Amino acid sequence: MKIITNIFLVTIFSLFSITAFSQTYSKETKSAIFDNLQNKAVQLNYLSSQQPQINATRSSVATTNNVFIQQVGNYNRIVSNTKSTNSDISLLQNGDNNDIFLTINSENIKESVIQDGDNHSFIDFSPMRSNVHEGQIIQTGNGQNLRWYGSNSLSEKLKVSMKGNGQTITIRNFN
Repeated sequence: MKIITNIFLVTIFSLFSITAFSQTYSKETKSAIFDNLQNKAVQLNYLSSQQPQINATRSSVATTNNVFIQQVGNYNRIVSNTKSTNSDISLLQNGDNNDIFLTINSENIKESVIQDGDNHSFIDFSPMRSNVHEGQIIQTGNGQNLRWYGSNSLSEKLKVSMKGNGQTITIRNFN
């Protein structure tokens, strides 16, 4: 009888001692999502650079044209018309009502634009063909506006960082 009682108690104890595993839901902020997207873009860029030299057998000069676009938010718009031999364009938008308009005509294009906030606008026009067109634009805040029309040796590697609200920069370079 004592053995049956012990077995019964062990069975009852086993039934009531359940181990549970669960996850906690945490609402990610826009900046956490944006950072995650940036990390994924860096990983994709790294992985694409690790490809074997397959294209080297086709031609001694390898040309690539890449445009990476990542958008988090509502009513964001990007228009990109480029003519180039080699281009690497990365456009990131985190927020609402952000615009980017690019029409670039250059041999080599390397441009990175980050818009973090709401109501940003960016235009890079470049009407004449140039050899090098490089830019790094960071807009953090709200209501920032940047125009950059032409290209010459003064602005071929332009870096602009805007922080705050309601700022405007206009650059016109023509030869």
